[in-house]
Amino acid sequence: MSELPSNRAGRSTGAMVLIFFGSAWLVGWTLLSWSTTARRAAAILSIGIVASALLVRALQVRSADRAALQSQSAHEFWRTARRPFHLINVAQWILIIAGVGVLASLRLSAWIVPMVILVVGAHFLPLARIFASRLYYLTGAAMIALAVSYPFLSKLGPGDPIGCLASGAILWMTALFMLRRRAGELTRGASPGDESSVGGR
Repeated sequence: MSELPSNRAGRSTGAMVLIFFGSAWLVGWTLLSWSTTARRAAAILSIGIVASALLVRALQVRSADRAALQSQSAHEFWRTARRPFHLINVAQWILIIAGVGVLASLRLSAWIVPMVILVVGAHFLPLARIFASRLYYLTGAAMIALAVSYPFLSKLGPGDPIGCLASGAILWMTALFMLRRRAGELTRGASPGDESSVGGR
């Protein structure tokens, strides 16, 4: 599936969101993995340095993409996509909050992280349809596969911090691919309406 020309310019913004949430997952992994303050601080500092570098790169791509972001086709796309985009994200948070409440009441709190990973992964599938992006299908599938597998493969079960680590890595890799793809298009001089540039593959 080819990404729509009108939404390619939004990759830098999407990448920034993924960098933020990927960093949150990695911080969660840090807090669950180490009990000493020094190790936690060192790991969080490292995450912050890498996340900052990624955000700087995303801002560079966004700056170079300013004309496309302000184009008429981009505005028209967002006018159509804004409502389903927000509905999907609201539904995601409702499911997460409800899932946390149910699992806590059943004394199954160890399963909260796999549940969140599953919901986050599932929410990428309708987003993939909105943005016509194969990459989001792959991201969603990877997170869903992670959520349903690691609790049974890990010796620590659903409470294993590896779930947070893998989730953060998936989101960061998705962001990196998005930025690399868009930066390559801009380097080649791809315009917002250039059909030869295919995203999300």
